[in-house]
Amino acid sequence: MILRRVIKHFRNQEWTAIALDFLIVVIGILIAFQITAWNERRADRALEQEYLLRLYDDMQGSLQDYAENDGWDVTRIETQELVLNALRAGELNQEDREAFARGLMFVGSHNPIRRRWGTVEELKSTGNIAVLRDTELRALIAATDGDYHRADRVVSESIQQILLIRESLLKRFDPLVYGFQTADPVEAGFDFAALAADQEFINLFAHVQMNSRQAVAFNDSHMRRIAVLRDKLAQILGIDPEETSE
Repeated sequence: MILRRVIKHFRNQEWTAIALDFLIVVIGILIAFQITAWNERRADRALEQEYLLRLYDDMQGSLQDYAENDGWDVTRIETQELVLNALRAGELNQEDREAFARGLMFVGSHNPIRRRWGTVEELKSTGNIAVLRDTELRALIAATDGDYHRADRVVSESIQQILLIRESLLKRFDPLVYGFQTADPVEAGFDFAALAADQEFINLFAHVQMNSRQAVAFNDSHMRRIAVLRDKLAQILGIDPEETSE
C-alpha cells in the first residue's frame, strides 16, 4: 500500500508527500528494530538470570559435597600422622591401635574434588558466557577454572607418587577388618616392632603423608576460590548463602 502511494506521488511529482512517505517507512523500520532489540535484551536477561541461578546452585553444591568428604580426608591425615609419630617414637599405646591400623589401611587414599561445573562448561561451549553482564563475575569464573586445572595437575602428580609407594607399604601388613566410613571398625595384622625398625617403611610413609597434605592443601585452596565465586553470585542474586546451605 505504501509502495502504491509512493508511485502515485512520484508520478504527480508530489515531493513533499514522497518525503513524508519515506520518513514513515524509516520510522517504521527503526521502531521494528527497537522492538526486536528490546525483545532480544529481555530474552538475554531471562537467560542470564537462569544461568546465574544454575551457577549459584553448582557452586553451593560443590562446597557442600566437599564439606561432606573433607572430614574423611582430615581423619586420614590425622591417622597417618599418628602412625608416623608412633613409628618414630618406637611406641604404640593400646588405645591408639585401631587409629594406627586405620592409618595403615587407608594410607594415601584420596577423595578427589567433585565440583559441579556443568553450567560453566555449557556457557563456554555455547558462547553464552557473554550473556553474563558482570565482567568481574566472568573474570572470576575464568580464574577459578584455570586454578582448577593447574591444581589438578599438581594433585594428579602427587596421587601418582602416592599410588606407587602405597603398593610397597601395603605389603608390610595384612588388612583384616575395615569399612570405608569414618566410624567403621578397622583391624590390621602388623608387627609394630618390625615396622618401627624399618626405616625404609617410615621414609616411604612420610613421603605419602607429605603428598597427601599437599593434595588436600590444593583442594582446600580451590574450594576457597569456589566459595568466592559462590559469594559473588549470591551478591548479584541477592541471596544469603547461609540460608541456602541448610
